[in-house]
Amino acid sequence: MPDVSAQQRQVLLTTAQAGALLELSAERIRQLIGAGYIEKHGKDQVPLVSAVRGYIRFLKDDERKASRTAAVSRVQIARAREIEFKIAEREHRLIDIAEHEDLFAEAFGSIRSGLAGVPARVTRDVELRRRIEAGIDDVLRRAADRFEEGTANLKASGADIAPDDGDDA
Repeated sequence: MPDVSAQQRQVLLTTAQAGALLELSAERIRQLIGAGYIEKHGKDQVPLVSAVRGYIRFLKDDERKASRTAAVSRVQIARAREIEFKIAEREHRLIDIAEHEDLFAEAFGSIRSGLAGVPARVTRDVELRRRIEAGIDDVLRRAADRFEEGTANLKASGADIAPDDGDDA
């Protein structure tokens, strides 16, 4: 850091002048004097160099404190989230995605096999049977696609699967 001359160190400003130079109020300059950032010489006077260096030191300290505060805040948020997950798991509102996939596969398989016999029970007309089977297969395929998409979204972001749009026709 370049040294300043003795003459520059001796230039005195009033707190109002120092405030105007640093775009602060005279009261804020007095607060910085009280906090030890700026030296005081005589009644309501401060050395120019001390005012500038003290204000810079204050800003650097403030940035460091803000950075530390932000880090502490992130840790607190992460801890709160972890606690929420543990509570949700204890209350059985949270399950593993693999368990979710297994439950769906089992339910979906049961529905698929139950629907497989419906066309034959409804009609003997082969053409109508094929149309019914195609309609059922289409609905099942869309449901499976939606499940896979929702599961991929859950794995990627942890967000809930989007609500059903009601278009199952």
